[in-house]
Amino acid sequence: MIDKPKLSGFLAALFLVVVFFSSQVFAVESSHSKNATATIDSSATLVPPKALATDAEKGKWLVEQVFVAMKEGRDANLDHWMSSSFQSIHQDGSRNKQEELALIRNLHLSKYVLNDFKVTRAGNILIVTCHLTGGEIVNGKYLDNKSSPRLDFFTQTASGWQWLAHASSVILVPNCQD
Repeated sequence: MIDKPKLSGFLAALFLVVVFFSSQVFAVESSHSKNATATIDSSATLVPPKALATDAEKGKWLVEQVFVAMKEGRDANLDHWMSSSFQSIHQDGSRNKQEELALIRNLHLSKYVLNDFKVTRAGNILIVTCHLTGGEIVNGKYLDNKSSPRLDFFTQTASGWQWLAHASSVILVPNCQD
């Protein structure tokens, strides 16, 4: 059973750390020459369609694109879309970008539904929460098919959006089921 007060406290602390860290990263990134940002390949970021005008629409679209790429095994896209300072947290610990990509390569998503989106903005950061319902197998462990909350952070750059952080609170089920 998930202790909701502890989970809420954890997610709030994660939010503060990511916002602080991202402000430090952007201070460093903005000091680079204009040529460094001008040569970014368009595939290095997520660029929502112009029709998506609100932060809520953009945040939902960003999360959906990440999950589609995970389901379809497009880890090369994810590698480009993830910030070099990407961090994630799962029940079994935290991961950096390369560790998360390794986890995603071993992820097998069945049919899933993303719903109950909430999106807020802090400067150039979109914070997106949602619930995922669906079966996942990660490293041979079946993840509970019940709805589980997810938290994602995306940072806006001159060329689009990058995935900055992810938190997942799914429950690992001891026996693998196919």
